[in-house]
Amino acid sequence: MSRKIKVGVIGSCVSRDVFNSKFINNYKDIYECVSTAWQSSIISFVSKSVPEVPKDLNLENIKSRHRQNTVLRDLTKPYRDEMIDIQPDYIIFDLYADVRYGTVKYADSCFTDNPNGLRHTDFYKNTHFDEKINYRVDKNRFFKMLMASLDDLLEWLNNNLPQTKLLLNQFKYTDVYINEANEMEFFSKKKYRFLDKENKIYGELYEIIKQKYPDIDFIRQDINFYTSDGAHAFGVSPWHFSKKYYVDFFSQLNEIVLKDIVENELAL
Repeated sequence: MSRKIKVGVIGSCVSRDVFNSKFINNYKDIYECVSTAWQSSIISFVSKSVPEVPKDLNLENIKSRHRQNTVLRDLTKPYRDEMIDIQPDYIIFDLYADVRYGTVKYADSCFTDNPNGLRHTDFYKNTHFDEKINYRVDKNRFFKMLMASLDDLLEWLNNNLPQTKLLLNQFKYTDVYINEANEMEFFSKKKYRFLDKENKIYGELYEIIKQKYPDIDFIRQDINFYTSDGAHAFGVSPWHFSKKYYVDFFSQLNEIVLKDIVENELAL
């Protein structure tokens, strides 16, 4: 291979962590992760950037500098121009932020309703946004808005990144983890009461997307059973998986890339 494959990521750790040496130690032999729209929902990604950051955003209320930057980037959306400049070969996205977080509407824009960042601001606490948009408020409207945003995403790709291929990470939550004694335990249904419901919503969305967008390839991470890793670098949760998840993801990505390389060579 004469050069590394350039990959951009829109979404969460279920996709982004594959390009982390903690999980796939040799990924840099093949790939260069060139841009990450960190925990951005698709609805937010394609939305207009704000011409002026709200005065009461008060990022200092967010303790982590990284999370401050995540919120600011979600509002101003520089990652679109970054991806245009870099022209990645692939963009991998997931629906975690859309389903788990949802979005808030503000003027002509939408922001990811991120509990790790935006919700700590005075802007959010004082409800200076217009409304919340998520499956809990209005499932049908949320589905329609997400599909319209995917339309916008594909149009943006066609206009700006015509050689970039879009891949959807078809993941689902796990309900078990491996504890310190190397035994399987179920996550608390009281704490994670949404797991089954949101896994069903993911499934519904995946089926709609398959029917409506045949040009989107899927990385099928919902086929096999995965556990969460009790010693995961970023903590134990239903979306922080054991090593096998990342190895399988990486293997599927390699198969897609190899298939594309062969088909391109044959077309010459």
